[in-house]
Amino acid sequence: ENAFVNCSSLTNVELGNSVTTIGDCAFEGCSSLTEITLPNSLTTIGSFAFYGCSELDSVDIPPTVTEIGMRAFRDSKIYEDQHGIVYAGNWVVDCKNDVPGDCVIKDGTVGIASYTFSHDNVAGTEIEPPFTNLVIPNSVLYIGAEAFYYTDWEPGHATFSPIKTIVIGESVKSIGSHAF
Repeated sequence: ENAFVNCSSLTNVELGNSVTTIGDCAFEGCSSLTEITLPNSLTTIGSFAFYGCSELDSVDIPPTVTEIGMRAFRDSKIYEDQHGIVYAGNWVVDCKNDVPGDCVIKDGTVGIASYTFSHDNVAGTEIEPPFTNLVIPNSVLYIGAEAFYYTDWEPGHATFSPIKTIVIGESVKSIGSHAF
């Protein structure tokens, strides 16, 4: 965790084949990072791992990755260059509030990162799913913790998820805690 935080001169990283985890905030604020090579030994990318990497515009997520933490690519070029559902490689890693109508995850997507579509008014997060129907294709294997968690507390009452219909493909291997 926090291994290379704010290393603003770091431009290129190649991780060795023994690396299995990129910790939380590992490369946060590496504003000059343009390229990172992730090894096939990698299984986990932590929360905020590449947060604020404003020059990072693409990344190949190896097929060995089974978990990506919340906001791992927020405020990177990957995030800034997309609208609606934000993809990093074949993973959904974030969402902006401009997802129209039904939410359909594109076929070929392998995973949905933790907290991608979450909304918790108490915690002050800003994502509010404008959709009521959700389609997750058969290609999705992993759904992260609180990926679709929704709660809006007001004094005296709570509003819960507006999602009415969820279609989940048959290939899902894991669904994180409080995912829905």
